[in-house]
Amino acid sequence: MKKGSVAIITTLFIIIVVFIGCLNLETLSINQNNVDSDGDGTPDRIDAFPENHDEWIDSDGDGIGDNKDAFPNNPNEWKDSDGDKIGDNSDAFPNDPSEWSDIDSDGVGDNSDKNPYVDLSFDITIDRFILTRRVDLLRWAQIYFEISINGEKKEKIDNNGKNWDVWLNQDQKVDYTFSYDIPDKTEDLYTDITVIMMDYDLFKDDIIDISNEPNEKSLFLRFDHVKNTVSKNDVTEGSQGKIWFTVGAKQKIDPSTKIYSRTYSWRFNNKPWSFSAEIPIATYEQYRDSSVNRMPQSVSNNAMRSFVTKNEKVIQNFANKLISFAKNEGYDSITTANFILSFVQNNVVYKSDIATKKQEEYWRFPVETLIEKQGDCEDASVLFASIMEASGYDAVLLFYILDNEIGHLSVGINVDGNPGLPISYNGKNYYYCETTNPGNIVGEIPRSIPFVPSEIIEV
Repeated sequence: MKKGSVAIITTLFIIIVVFIGCLNLETLSINQNNVDSDGDGTPDRIDAFPENHDEWIDSDGDGIGDNKDAFPNNPNEWKDSDGDKIGDNSDAFPNDPSEWSDIDSDGVGDNSDKNPYVDLSFDITIDRFILTRRVDLLRWAQIYFEISINGEKKEKIDNNGKNWDVWLNQDQKVDYTFSYDIPDKTEDLYTDITVIMMDYDLFKDDIIDISNEPNEKSLFLRFDHVKNTVSKNDVTEGSQGKIWFTVGAKQKIDPSTKIYSRTYSWRFNNKPWSFSAEIPIATYEQYRDSSVNRMPQSVSNNAMRSFVTKNEKVIQNFANKLISFAKNEGYDSITTANFILSFVQNNVVYKSDIATKKQEEYWRFPVETLIEKQGDCEDASVLFASIMEASGYDAVLLFYILDNEIGHLSVGINVDGNPGLPISYNGKNYYYCETTNPGNIVGEIPRSIPFVPSEIIEV
């Protein structure tokens, strides 16, 4: 064989060997890229849990897979034992769906606490006393005191196990303090305190009159649980004696300086979204304690529209936050509306008023719903309508009467783009928005809802 032929064959052999080697390397690379150690269908290279068949993604990076993470977009929370949408790490009562905060740390949740801003308790101090009139034939008496709470004797106050032997008009120092912690689970609005001044007698002790109230001899005080105050203080004098006293209560927390912190998480367009907000407790209390009729559909359209609080600062802050997110994504008006609708659908857990308020009907104001993160159709709808109005959209409430006279509330918005069949009202087209069903989009009317609403309420 000629030298030239040998050289050609050798070169071809080298090329073939190199080619086969490249194929093997490429095959090896492909195989390595598709290794799936746990067999869950997700290659190890993109599997956050390559050894766990049940998990493959961790959106918030908290080490808990999304399938088991109750808050997949919140790195600070992953478990919600009681299903109240407040993560266990932030929930003061992780096993009670009706409670999540305990401002005064008294062991009673704020929703059922008679006074959530103070651990109810008081001190009563008897400073001194004077016997001003004979109790019997003698010009002196043997004095001790008794304190009763709600009619039950709780304390005897004396002179180190003895009585005070005092003469008429003799100023006697006592300086004794009785402390009482009101039971945390009380259902009462008041605690009644009775201070009795007694004269010891061999046969029967006498009650000394120290009250300026008619037909009363003892000092009666009423401690108001809600106001954290006592009915009177300082001094009391009756026909036979006079005592100086003080009643002190624990310092009440200033609600204006306290806030509720809430985190809101949802997915939209296959992207996780999350943000945290601080809402003043005083604002929440203002709406929660409002004396409005909580069944406004039985009153008037004006009563229903009053629950849409588009000018509330908290609502405007939420609207600004959501609109800012949408603008950064370049969303058009319909997509922005769906984005906000998704926020409401996924952050308000549907629960009946019977389950949450023990009432057939109880409309919440939007701030209440943002704090409690639960409610039914009217709660989610007035929240959505409020945010949409604060965002510059034109919204109306759509009220329906369904089978068996069951009411249903949703929202209609005026938006360009014809996202569905329009509901015409006052020369404008509004498109149905279902706030209670995650996944429903603007213009999509559920089959159970009639096309024509029973009432359309401007807001």
